[in-house]
Amino acid sequence: MRLFGFAALGLAALTFGIAGAAGAFHRGSNVVTGVPPSPAPAELAAIRQVVLQAASAMGDPSPTDAVLVPTTRRLAELVDVDTAEPDTPVYFVLVHGRFTDPRAPVPKSAKAPTGTILTLTIDSGTNQSLDTGLVGAMPDVNAIGTPEPLSLGTNTDLTADVPCPTGHERLVGPKALRRFQAVGAVSCIDGTRTYPGQGRWLVRIRRVAVGNVADLQRYFEQPNGPKLRKGQACLLVARIILVPPFVDRQGHWLVPRTPVDGCGEPRSGYGPLFRAVRWHVVSVHKMRLMISADALTAHCAMEIKDLPAGGIGPIPSTAGGPLFKSSPRTVRACIYRTPRNDFEVGDFVRGFSLGLVQTRRLLGAMTGAAPSGSCPAERTFAVIHAKPELWAEVELGGCFRVGRTYPDYGMGAADPAVVRSILRVR
Repeated sequence: MRLFGFAALGLAALTFGIAGAAGAFHRGSNVVTGVPPSPAPAELAAIRQVVLQAASAMGDPSPTDAVLVPTTRRLAELVDVDTAEPDTPVYFVLVHGRFTDPRAPVPKSAKAPTGTILTLTIDSGTNQSLDTGLVGAMPDVNAIGTPEPLSLGTNTDLTADVPCPTGHERLVGPKALRRFQAVGAVSCIDGTRTYPGQGRWLVRIRRVAVGNVADLQRYFEQPNGPKLRKGQACLLVARIILVPPFVDRQGHWLVPRTPVDGCGEPRSGYGPLFRAVRWHVVSVHKMRLMISADALTAHCAMEIKDLPAGGIGPIPSTAGGPLFKSSPRTVRACIYRTPRNDFEVGDFVRGFSLGLVQTRRLLGAMTGAAPSGSCPAERTFAVIHAKPELWAEVELGGCFRVGRTYPDYGMGAADPAVVRSILRVR
């Protein structure tokens, strides 16, 4: 199988779809001798070795996300729009990694072809590789058969039962670590992910090291540095590093202690070694919703302090006037509502943008002086955003107090009728 592009793949899938619809590929026809059954355990072991050998030969001994498709050679070669192959039963296998084919014929001075997906066409009778190829994107394997996950017994499989570190694990020193032959490592970090229609979430990302683990292990095999000599001082800079559990080929795991210098800080050299490790994300677990889909679409925060109600403390009264030094052409309005018994922070309700005329009217209505008497607490308020650093707040009831920010920080008031009309307040 040669390097191929995916315009050809689309044509191949279409060709297969038409032929399948016409009944050309059903079992027992004169065209196809039949797809093989799913491989038995002994066959899987042989296929696994073939795949790992091929991946190692192309520079990546730890491929991931293997998929096996029982199919025929002709259908497998349709991926490359090369249908001259005999229609014999095969297993089409794809694995992910960073591959370079040093044996591929290339013009003089040209670089060897590379790819992130290695494909193998394996004879279902002998379990030997008939062809290999490299591609840069995942083809539609559903077009040639029914894909099945293929366990390779690599780092991602070995680390399945390794928990994320909690900080309470027993740490091992450099002597014990030197006797441990790590082939993988686990990293669990917190991050954020945005999901279409679901908003932005705080997530726990579990990753497995699938390359360059040995150098990282050697860092943790170091002894502690020498103690400071008399008169030496330490910088008041704290360094924090991620300590991963290491895993051997039997699935045993341990957590190393961190080698420190004379100041008790992690020894230098960790950063480049950690960045050189090739990490593979195996799971992303949602932990907490940070911004809802509606708030994200409206470019509004999920929560915000209620400035007019004293969410950040008392603010001085002002004589009113223009809200901003230069009036924006358009603004964005985010509506919030506080709990009944706590007026400090409001929760997002809805958000929308205003046009030129609405913006001019609303900003003109929010220029009044602060009310002279007492005002009842109002739970619903709007934040009017001109720019990220230019904003003001207005109550949507009561005295319609305005919390002014830059450049004239303090309390003002708004015209209730105009605010109700533009911000769609009942």
